[in-house]
Parts: sequence; structure tokens; C-alpha cells
Amino acid sequence: MKKKILAVSMALTFVSFCSKGISPDDWANQTYDIYANAINETAALVKDLPEAASVKGKIKEIKESAIQKLLALGKARDVYSSSEKQASNSKLMSKMYAIGNTDSYKIYQKATMHYQRSDIDNELASDLFSLNTITQYASLELLRKQNPAEAKRLGVE
Repeated sequence: MKKKILAVSMALTFVSFCSKGISPDDWANQTYDIYANAINETAALVKDLPEAASVKGKIKEIKESAIQKLLALGKARDVYSSSEKQASNSKLMSKMYAIGNTDSYKIYQKATMHYQRSDIDNELASDLFSLNTITQYASLELLRKQNPAEAKRLGVE
């Protein structure tokens, strides 16, 4: 049932983006907001370095929710001209630099290294690490290039 609701929500979001159109600035702002929210939610869960099993499922939910939202933005961006894509990338990159200085990002990084180094749960460490590159879902040409299997899984090859 949750998957059906998520699929309908994603479809409605995509229709909303496409019917209104979305500017490169709005795309960058929304992409950053989704990314920052995923980092903030994750940091709140892992700040005390809990047992991997207690957060693993929730981290996957955060990641999948962000992916679906970013994918809708990626589909909206896919119709941009080359110059609009460059403008959207530039705007996003200028916003991304700021997150590294936030407490949430520092907590997220510490937890990622903890679960990676201690070999507690490689799957959780991988999911945490992959959040750092999750914005590729909002840039479908990047997703297709960097992760063709994932693009195929999502039907955007």
C-alpha cells in the first residue's frame, strides 16, 4: 500500500512540475532542499551512533523518499536546454558547498565513517555513503552515466 501511495505521490509531483514548468533556480533550490532534508533526517537518527539494526530500515525509507522526489525533479530537468542545465548545475553547486559546515552534515559524516570503519553493517554504511551523491537522481544524464543499472531499474535509461 505504501508503495502505491508513493508512486501516486511521485506521479502527481511530476505532473505538477511539468505542467507548471520549473526554472533552473527552482530546480536547484528544490534539489538542495530534498538533499539537505535527507541529511538532516539521517543525522537525527544516527547522532548517537545507535545499533545499525535500529536505524537501517528508516535510513532506507529516507533514501527512497528522497530518490522519488529527486527523480521527479530530474524528469522535469530533462527537458531543459544545455544552457538551462548548466545554469541549474551551477546554482546547485553553489548551494551544496554550504552544507558541509552544518552540524547535521558533520554528524552524518561521523556516523558514515563509524559504520564503515567498524565494519558493523556494510549495507548501512553503503546506504549512508550513497546519500552524499543522491542529487544525481535529479540530473538524469548524470544518473545514466554514473549508475546505469539504477537508471534502468527506475526506467530512465
